[in-house]
Amino acid sequence: MSRILLVVGALVALSGCSLIVEQRKVQCSTDADCVAFAPHPFCIEGVCVESGLGPAGCFVGEASSDLDYLNRCSTGCIEFDNCARLGWCDAAATLPAILARP
Repeated sequence: MSRILLVVGALVALSGCSLIVEQRKVQCSTDADCVAFAPHPFCIEGVCVESGLGPAGCFVGEASSDLDYLNRCSTGCIEFDNCARLGWCDAAATLPAILARP
């Protein structure tokens, strides 16, 4: 009886994997199909592949304005925390005194 339960349990466990793992061979057909996967993946041979573009929130596509051009994604970006560097973003921090005009 315990062997039957073990076999049935194993069959149920193995069949559950097919419900979790995607069965399709083609995941995408265009880059737009990969939008749900961040950050900005490309569709290559039917699979969404990480592009390495950044930083988060950058503009992807053909720039049509100066703002788009200045915020275009790049692979040469590194994140920089200016708040930590300057130490002015803490609510308890005080700003330096304003210099008097000469």
